[in-house]
Amino acid sequence: MSEYIGVGPVLRGSIVLIEEGRLLLVRMVYLETEYVVLPGGQQEQGETLTDCARREAMEETGLNVELDRMLYLSERVPKTSPGFHLVNACFLARRIGGELKTGPVVESDVKVITDIFFEPLEKACRRLSSLGTHLRRDAAAGFPSTHPLLLTTYGD
Repeated sequence: MSEYIGVGPVLRGSIVLIEEGRLLLVRMVYLETEYVVLPGGQQEQGETLTDCARREAMEETGLNVELDRMLYLSERVPKTSPGFHLVNACFLARRIGGELKTGPVVESDVKVITDIFFEPLEKACRRLSSLGTHLRRDAAAGFPSTHPLLLTTYGD
């Protein structure tokens, strides 16, 4: 996170891929801290957010996905890291090809994906804090067309 402080908002795209009641998640170690997150990552120069989400899904999981629509646009502005501002566009996705990767995926010298897995939706949503609360409710309702929702977090 420290390399992004003061560079303006960091834009990223991520996906929600649910198959047979199970959500696709990525376990990664970033700067020596382990996280379990939705597949996704930082937008590259000249890339749309939808292209970013599709590319990151392929790079991280090995799956080729089609995006249905944006579910959430979230911002994170932690008080403990002045100058850090993360904006994430989260898209509902479905698998159209590829093979799920196994084993570690080295993304950089500070980020390693240690596992890619499907987890029952209820359990997965508990891992995802406030996003998980929305995701659990919205998945049960069939992802109503009232999306996208804006989710903003100020604080730690």
